[in-house]
Amino acid sequence: GHGRREQRGIETSTALPAHLATLGWSSVRQVFRLVRQRQQHDPATGVLTTTREHVDGITLLSREQADAAQVAACVRAHWKIENQLPDVRDVTFNEDACRIRTGHGPQQLALARNAAIAICRLNNHPNLAAARRDFAWNPRRIRPRLGLVTN
Repeated sequence: GHGRREQRGIETSTALPAHLATLGWSSVRQVFRLVRQRQQHDPATGVLTTTREHVDGITLLSREQADAAQVAACVRAHWKIENQLPDVRDVTFNEDACRIRTGHGPQQLALARNAAIAICRLNNHPNLAAARRDFAWNPRRIRPRLGLVTN
């Protein structure tokens, strides 16, 4: 999609974890190298560019628990989740513009934002930004969503 073609390949090994165990990483069961090759055509210039990326990783899953295809699926699923939430937090809550950057403040605000997103999703709000504006203008409306009694 998006005018690009991507190929992925993965290699896994159970040989390196024995060495990693001597370094204190005894729970590692497999190592892997994911290779992504992307070709993208620029419609404005007509140029086809190719990029190649190598990603090395470790997993606690043994070969019996996850073969190479399953490890690749886990990596892809992880990045799908990882990429969705920060985008929602930044777009809906303008998180990147937040000036709080020290102490526990950033983690606490991220927790509050994640909770707000979860409440909106659990209550089937189709649009998180609209739900956020609605709750900002009518804060008492959030109490029943949290299971609290409204006075």
